[in-house]
Amino acid sequence: MPKEVFKRRTYRERSQPSARRKLGFLEKHKDYVKRAQNYHMKKRMLQKMREQAAQRNPDEFTKKMRLFRTKEGVPYLPHNAPQYTPDEIALMKTQDTTYLQMRKVMDLRKIERLQANLHCIGTEHKNKHVLFADSTEEAHQLVKQSDETPQGLLFKPAPGQLAQQPLMVGVNRVTPMALKQLHELNEKSYKELQQRKKRASSLDQMIREMELKRELTHSKRSHRLVIPEEGGRAQYVWKPVRYK
Repeated sequence: MPKEVFKRRTYRERSQPSARRKLGFLEKHKDYVKRAQNYHMKKRMLQKMREQAAQRNPDEFTKKMRLFRTKEGVPYLPHNAPQYTPDEIALMKTQDTTYLQMRKVMDLRKIERLQANLHCIGTEHKNKHVLFADSTEEAHQLVKQSDETPQGLLFKPAPGQLAQQPLMVGVNRVTPMALKQLHELNEKSYKELQQRKKRASSLDQMIREMELKRELTHSKRSHRLVIPEEGGRAQYVWKPVRYK
């Protein structure tokens, strides 16, 4: 019969003894096999790289040698930045401004939604448990039998009876865990609102700066820079033009 028919014994390795647990994890055979395979793979790779470096011919021509330049006897590869025309640069700056405006509009809409929803966070929803009692004594007896507090109950007279001193008090019955989650949600929403307001303000400032640079680059009108004496922000003043 073939050997696969018989059930083979499962060989198990012992774990790290408690007295030697401070020395760390006890390596098993499968861990040693992985470590050995990794070690031999790196060893073969290093050996192959040493052979390639030893057999390399420095005078052998390669296509990349045409891109190299020499400075003080040291070859280096210069960084050739792509050259764009002034029209292409102006178009890219316009696209950047359009993208920033789109992000600003998205943040402003999100801010409006957050402000519309934040007034609902933290509001108390008053749940009332209505019990009917014929008299005040019966109402106090029902309070003793109920697990709820008297402030969480609302007593009304039974049908056909008049209540002498009805108790009409309703208080929100919320568990401490629900209050904690509500507080965390409130803090998270307000934090997100402040972050989005700050980002919308920074985006607005970036858009104004980019539009100013574009106006200074392409405008033919004369302008001058005015710095206020009080120490405020410098502003550009443009010469007024009269249109017929």
